[in-house]
Amino acid sequence: MSGGGNEWMPVGWLNQQLVFKTAVETQSESGAMSISWADSFTCFGAHRDLKGREREVYGQEISEALAVFVIRYLAGTPAVNGSIAWRGADWEIMAPPVELGNKQGWQVYAKRRRADAVG
Repeated sequence: MSGGGNEWMPVGWLNQQLVFKTAVETQSESGAMSISWADSFTCFGAHRDLKGREREVYGQEISEALAVFVIRYLAGTPAVNGSIAWRGADWEIMAPPVELGNKQGWQVYAKRRRADAVG
């Protein structure tokens, strides 16, 4: 590498808009607890599919996809109990983000599940 820059993660490669969301627990007037999602931050990053599968469970076809998202380094670690909204789908963050290099970026592993009725 020359110049000490981010040659391995060029700016043009991080061209997908990602919205990171954090789980927020709220209580209704009746006292029932529920989970909702609040936008935490928006950034540009890259997406790469890792694997996917489909299976039938109780008359529903479940499709599951695993992917990795790469974003530039941000001060502070992205939330583990969160999700990523990308291209109309919500991806559940599966594990603590992995730092790339010395504050070069973050790798975030996530999964998406979708259920469709069969028949």
